[in-house]
Amino acid sequence: MKRDSTQKELANYRMERARATFKDGVSLFTQDGTPASVVNRAYYSMFYAALSLLATVGEQTSKHQGVLALFDRIL
Repeated sequence: MKRDSTQKELANYRMERARATFKDGVSLFTQDGTPASVVNRAYYSMFYAALSLLATVGEQTSKHQGVLALFDRIL
């Protein structure tokens, strides 16, 4: 039971991080931020969202390549 609760907390934390990062990207876009900065925030928003999804199935990684590998293997 505790593991499920921990997984849910981790998934929620990572999704909140994804939302905050996306919001930062929107702010950069509307304030004429550089295209590279806007794309960076969009990329990291998706990265954190993917980590959130992986947390729901008990998987973790801190590397970008690890996210891709886990998606290929699990999802």
